[in-house]
Amino acid sequence: MKSFRFLQESHIPYFVTTLSRDLKDRDLIQSRGKWRAVLPHAIANRLAKRALEAISKEKIHEGIICSGTERLIKSFTRRLSYLHDSEVAAEIVSGWLIENGWIGKAIFDLNEFGIEVLQNIAPVCPEETLNIIEKAANDPEKGEWFASRENPKFLQFVRLLRHLAYEEKTFNRSVSLITRFAVSESKDENDNSIRDYLKSLFFIYLSGTKASHKQRAEFIEELLSSGDVKRQELGLLALDAALETWHFTSNYEFGFGARSRDFGYEPKSQEILPWYETFIKLCTDHICRITPTATEAKKILAGRMRGLWINARAFDALENSVKAIREHQSWNEGWIASSSILKLDSKGMSKDVLERLHALRETLKPNDLENLARTYALTDQHFLGDLEDDFDDVDTLEGFKRTVEKTKEIGFMLAQDESVLDKLLPDLVSTHNSRLYDFGQGLGNGCTDKKNLWKKLYEQVINVPEEKRQTSFICGFLSICAEEDHILYNQILDDIVGDTVLGGWLPIFQATSTIDKRGVKRLHRSLKTNVTAIHKFHHLAYGRAHESIGDDDLADLLEEILKRENGYFPATEILKMRFHQKRDSSLHSNKLLSIARKTLSTCDFSYKRKGHLMDYALSEIATVCLSEKGFEKEAKEICDNVYKALVSNQIYGSNLKKFMAVLSEKQPLIFLESFLGNTEISGLMRNRIFTFYLSRYENPLNKIPDEVLIDWCELDSANRYPLIADSIQPYEESSETGYLVWKKIVYSLFEKAPDLKSILSNLAGSIRPNIWNGSRTDVLNARLILFEELKNHSNEEVRSWAKVQLSNLRIEIENTREQEDKSDRDINESFE
Repeated sequence: MKSFRFLQESHIPYFVTTLSRDLKDRDLIQSRGKWRAVLPHAIANRLAKRALEAISKEKIHEGIICSGTERLIKSFTRRLSYLHDSEVAAEIVSGWLIENGWIGKAIFDLNEFGIEVLQNIAPVCPEETLNIIEKAANDPEKGEWFASRENPKFLQFVRLLRHLAYEEKTFNRSVSLITRFAVSESKDENDNSIRDYLKSLFFIYLSGTKASHKQRAEFIEELLSSGDVKRQELGLLALDAALETWHFTSNYEFGFGARSRDFGYEPKSQEILPWYETFIKLCTDHICRITPTATEAKKILAGRMRGLWINARAFDALENSVKAIREHQSWNEGWIASSSILKLDSKGMSKDVLERLHALRETLKPNDLENLARTYALTDQHFLGDLEDDFDDVDTLEGFKRTVEKTKEIGFMLAQDESVLDKLLPDLVSTHNSRLYDFGQGLGNGCTDKKNLWKKLYEQVINVPEEKRQTSFICGFLSICAEEDHILYNQILDDIVGDTVLGGWLPIFQATSTIDKRGVKRLHRSLKTNVTAIHKFHHLAYGRAHESIGDDDLADLLEEILKRENGYFPATEILKMRFHQKRDSSLHSNKLLSIARKTLSTCDFSYKRKGHLMDYALSEIATVCLSEKGFEKEAKEICDNVYKALVSNQIYGSNLKKFMAVLSEKQPLIFLESFLGNTEISGLMRNRIFTFYLSRYENPLNKIPDEVLIDWCELDSANRYPLIADSIQPYEESSETGYLVWKKIVYSLFEKAPDLKSILSNLAGSIRPNIWNGSRTDVLNARLILFEELKNHSNEEVRSWAKVQLSNLRIEIENTREQEDKSDRDINESFE
């Protein structure tokens, strides 16, 4: 509960001391040592104002700022945040915020304590707070660093600026500063994204600002019209937010001290349409002026068209926009968007609105081959419905098929029009989307001189910057060449091997048709040229490309891939897909199984690459290739590599939870020797492997039958029984009662272990959780029943141990409960 802790009683004037006694008698004040806290805000704020008026600023500065602890200062400034209507509070805060003030002179070096103080006092003097941030951002030496993500406190300043943007008079200044922070951020930054804070200020609802739609539109116009690409991107982001009509949520804090605040501008019903009309016009103007942002603006308006038509009912504005745009250029994304509205929403429309939508769509309809091609092949919208005039109840799959066929048809037509094809080629080889493959197939079907067309394609690829080159269209064309002119297809691919422009994509191009013996040889040649990056070979895993390659031929290819640096990544992916549907080892050649084991044994478990380890892929391969006896040597190599990676902290057990389980199931004795019998593994590391990292999933020892564990222990009973007791998960949840019960192997350990004392000691340790959710007290309570179960065991030593453990656990539970209660009190009953 928020409260006001002010000064030691010796510092408080007599009337406050007297009043505090009266409030305490009425249970309106709390005491903690020498401190007093008044709980109700209305009373606390009034007392605070009177105290500020009665105590000199010098004494406050000396008693709190100079002599007080950080906790006291934070409590004091938090109370000040509620006193914006106090002249004394404002005077104190203003003094701190001037250039040479306590906060002002430290603005570049504020630590967590300092930034919290600034956040506390900002509601008292928002104008002065904005001034000090603005001055720091404009500093000739440190300003660029200050207003960027390089500033370790960037997030706190951005949050504060969002609060300061609430008033119309401070909106532009505050958002301009947020924009400067946002410019320093990459587009795909998702961690505390400044762009998200900026975007939130331009929604029609829950924006947290009272700025009018005209003021916000002017700010967007300023961003879009700037010569800076990053600022233009931010302008488009804000414009997209302003056109949002569907979903409005906010995770941001709207309260600001005791100032009257709401969720920001909330339009009346008659104000909604003008809002959207303003931003539709702004967007349309930029499109029609063919500005640098025009292409993206067209995509944004198309993406928002459905909501603007259905929710905002901005019919006139959209019709005017379409008319204006079509006077200057095509708008294929708009046609797709209008088709989507008809497909998804036409049933609920009135006749008049439906007729207007049909007319709108007809205006937007591409009416020449170039625009048809751009619409079906080059737009990046993922609309899979029917784009034709038939808007009956065609299901999504049927609509998708019809769109694919139409795409191929347009590609076929394009093959007959060389001038349009030449115009589109730069975009066809530098754009990626799913329909370009189909378009390439259509073009190949319609082409009568595929050799000459390939020459054109190749020359065009050369002229495209390397980082922009795409293969979807080329792959579609090559797949048709493979069907209709296999001689040309082979000639093209043979020429590609080693080619400095296209050679790097050879595995991708090779997967466009059935990979025969010649194709396999071509892949080997590609490996020897070193032109193709090794990771490109993982494309052989997809689209069933590898299935036409015989087991032994695939094994030879994988062996060559493994010789290259990082070759085990594509090799692992290919083998995973090879074994995915054929999990029986008898369905694969011995040579392929052998290379699969080699792949596992040579895998590099590097910490920097652990994102590539693909636990599932490794477990799928091990399930097939380690399923028979006789592979102990390979299994030992695999386990040794995993062990080395674990003890060197390159990976954690949780990175390989599935793989470890398969290893223990398929090669239990090797697994036990490697991870329990290995004397180089310390007890702490073994605990980390089996009872810490993997306890959240499944202990791999659960996959080993009890009799195998016991037989292994019998070979060295003095050492191995305690190891097993220390590593297994000794209890499980009963399927009948739902309570925890000891596993059967625990009773076997009681019976067979030569040193029962060490077994009992290790089992006691396993009862205490390393990690848990919720209350530790509840977790321990659930485990009491385990010792209750053993109180009547036939072995006296076990019975005595169980009783002692039961008593100790109950004491521990009581202590843990007290600690948790104290922690809750510290959190929930703190004066802060």
